[in-house]
Amino acid sequence: VRYFRKQYLRGNEANLVLAGCGMERPALIDDLTAAAFALAIADVSEAPRTKTEFDAMLQQGRGQLVGCGKDIESLLLDCLATLTKVRRGLLALKDKHSQSSKEDMQVQLDGLFYPGFVSSTPYEWLQQYPRYTKALLLRLERLSGQQNKDQQHTQSLAEMAEPMRLYLHEQADALQLNPQLQRYRWLLEELRVSFFAQSLGTSTPVSAKRLKEQWDRVEQWKIEN
Repeated sequence: VRYFRKQYLRGNEANLVLAGCGMERPALIDDLTAAAFALAIADVSEAPRTKTEFDAMLQQGRGQLVGCGKDIESLLLDCLATLTKVRRGLLALKDKHSQSSKEDMQVQLDGLFYPGFVSSTPYEWLQQYPRYTKALLLRLERLSGQQNKDQQHTQSLAEMAEPMRLYLHEQADALQLNPQLQRYRWLLEELRVSFFAQSLGTSTPVSAKRLKEQWDRVEQWKIEN
């Protein structure tokens, strides 16, 4: 932990990125550290129940810890550099006809970047953050020429996000408990890429129809559990 605090997110590049996106280094380092520890032991299928099992897991994770931290630092610097440009673009967006799109992008940012997002985001999806922020930037750059299409997509996303919002209002920890809901949440992010930055590609096939099918799985999980 001392090594992480001394070595990671240091230097001019990191300082500029953190200042540009309004994040504090100490809190982000603690978050990165927690994520690196979790990732270093990610291959362990079960928690250790004896000292021997614990020592074996500790030894396995020790050798991977620094590399895991470096990987997370790299993807953070990548996505946060783009995030800085996105935040500047949103501040400059004054056109009243673009306000619904602006509000939707802000909601998306709030759902991606919040205190503790690094360690609470499954690593397979955290790895997609650079693409998500690049998709946001592309959406901003194209907005002036695609306002009608953007607003149509914004409405579609709002409709698909509403049942998840209601579910989370009823049960705040549902994302942690319901794996089908968690997948639905990230498929929504992939659908955003498909809508606004198709050239970047998606990590998995996605469409409104697939989202509907995934929501059916969410409901089925609720019934069974």
